[in-house]
Amino acid sequence: MSAFPPWRATCLLALLVGAVALAACGPDGPAIQEVSPNKNETNVAGDAPVRVTFNHDMDHASVESRWRLEPAIEGCDPTSCPTSWKGRVFSLTHPGHQFAPSTKYRVTLRSGYRDTAGRVEGLEHFWEFTSEGAPSISSVTPGDKSTGVAVDADIVIQLTRNVLVPTPDQVTVSGAGDGGSQAYRAAIAPDDARKLVVSPLHLLRPRTLYTIHVGAGMEDLHHNPVGTPHDFTFTTGALDLTRSVAFLVRDDTEGTSSRVAELRPPPGVNAPAPSLRLLFAGTQPIASFAWASDSSLLYVLDTAGMLSVAPLDGSLATDSGVRAAAIAANPARDELAYVSAAGALHLWRRGGLPGGDVVVAQAGRVAGAPVWSGDGRRLAFVTDGGQGPVLRVLDRETLSVSDVPGVVPSASGTVFAWSFDGSALAFTRSTSGPEVWTYRPLAAQGNGLARIGALQAQSLAWSSDGSLVFASGTAPGSSQQLLERALGQPVDGQASGFTAVRGTKSGDVQPIAPAFDRRVAFVRQAAGTPQLWIMNNDGTGVSQMTFATYDRDEKLPSSGIDQPRWSPGGSGG
Repeated sequence: MSAFPPWRATCLLALLVGAVALAACGPDGPAIQEVSPNKNETNVAGDAPVRVTFNHDMDHASVESRWRLEPAIEGCDPTSCPTSWKGRVFSLTHPGHQFAPSTKYRVTLRSGYRDTAGRVEGLEHFWEFTSEGAPSISSVTPGDKSTGVAVDADIVIQLTRNVLVPTPDQVTVSGAGDGGSQAYRAAIAPDDARKLVVSPLHLLRPRTLYTIHVGAGMEDLHHNPVGTPHDFTFTTGALDLTRSVAFLVRDDTEGTSSRVAELRPPPGVNAPAPSLRLLFAGTQPIASFAWASDSSLLYVLDTAGMLSVAPLDGSLATDSGVRAAAIAANPARDELAYVSAAGALHLWRRGGLPGGDVVVAQAGRVAGAPVWSGDGRRLAFVTDGGQGPVLRVLDRETLSVSDVPGVVPSASGTVFAWSFDGSALAFTRSTSGPEVWTYRPLAAQGNGLARIGALQAQSLAWSSDGSLVFASGTAPGSSQQLLERALGQPVDGQASGFTAVRGTKSGDVQPIAPAFDRRVAFVRQAAGTPQLWIMNNDGTGVSQMTFATYDRDEKLPSSGIDQPRWSPGGSGG
């Protein structure tokens, strides 16, 4: 048995795709080889093109004048929905003009079209297909009429099909009394393409009713609109930013920062990176900032020495009236220690209360920023009096000042950090070389001093349980600045000294640990830009938290971040 001649195979294929009997179904007649969408196909994507493939090179005008789609696509005209040819394939595309949902369409090709050799098809051909239904919203998180929603919560809108990132008018988030929509970043969830994650760029206001409006024009991936607008509401709870990390957002590659952003790291490593929120935006470069003890506001010190108080409930930042060279917020009480331009140490409370600004004259002339213990009971600082620098500790209850015995701070600047329970102060000093030591003011015997190990440390931090001291520094004989760790209190039979944290890379800086678990946040270069990273205390589970590409408008970490600070309960002193 001989094989079908090519023209007969073409005729059979044409019948399969829905063409009625072909008049010129012979070896010389033009024929349809393939169509798309196929005959009787259902759930056809709303933006799918319509294509016809012929067996011969065709006379384009004869096909285009005899081609028809019914019903017509709403809004289509020859300009917005052009037809085109690619070889023997004729196509209609309709970007921005979708098939109506759940609608049967008929494609007709009337008789009389011809190929380039002049051979004419004498019969009419047609086939039908049905478009997919409109997408619908299957769920919204927070759920409709939810209460107690976190002020930094993301909003998740889940469709029945893969979702397309909306335009700002298609999804709005507005709070009662806001007078407008919240700016937000929208992204497709990495674990489910049907989920749209809407992340407000600023904190939501506490105890406020919010409305999520999903417009009729929100589309799925095939550009099918939901067709019906929806409104959902939720109410935020109290302001609670515990277990959050705030940091300066660099405005440029030079490191200047005029904004502070925040994120709440996931409870475990290797989870998706959390959303960022902008906490403060100023007009002057920021020198440093600190959380208030209840995480309800920020103290922001600019490079001109002006101290601003920035509430995080949506209120405007105000000038405190304080002018300072350095600040440190007490993590356990509503109080700020600041150093004046003349080096005087002050204890200050906002609100203009009597006794709200106390000068601690017995502290001497303070150099650099002081550091509070985690329990807020002690304040460490360095003086630069006439007898040379001295490392000192202030007892907050008695306002008495004592010197760390026998310690001469490093001429290049002493770095120090308290343990969370306030029992130990880690600090740098020079003996035979740069070293890290600890001082325990309540030690039962001796002077409370203990050597931790040799290291040129640029920053120090304690683990949550006080067992480890983390440092960013350079070990003797090395030129690489790494994250190092050592036992906070070496005991008999255990080796002391610093070792590089597993997973660290050259240039890792600013380690800072929370009080509530065994992790450490730090700053690492990512594609040449300093970003926030987090890992377990043992160096496992290294995860990047901020990225250069965040959103189109704020572009928060595009130039990098600086000075990470855990909110109280995890600030590390």
